[in-house]
Amino acid sequence: YNTLFPNRLALKHMHSQQNPEKDWGNDTLAATRYAMYVLNDRFGSAEFPAPLNADNTIVIAASASNGGTAIVRAAE
Repeated sequence: YNTLFPNRLALKHMHSQQNPEKDWGNDTLAATRYAMYVLNDRFGSAEFPAPLNADNTIVIAASASNGGTAIVRAAE
């Protein structure tokens, strides 16, 4: 089988009982916090009147399929 299909990709997911989807919302929030950290670190107070944080920044997220699910879970 490996000889006939050398470029196949097998993912152990469906029955692995690992449920990675449960963390998608937290992963999306962590990515957003990291993005704000990097923007604040890179541009500092010269570009932004106040440091970016959840209180003074609106994050617009868009995606499809699994990414859309991650966004919805983050918004929950």
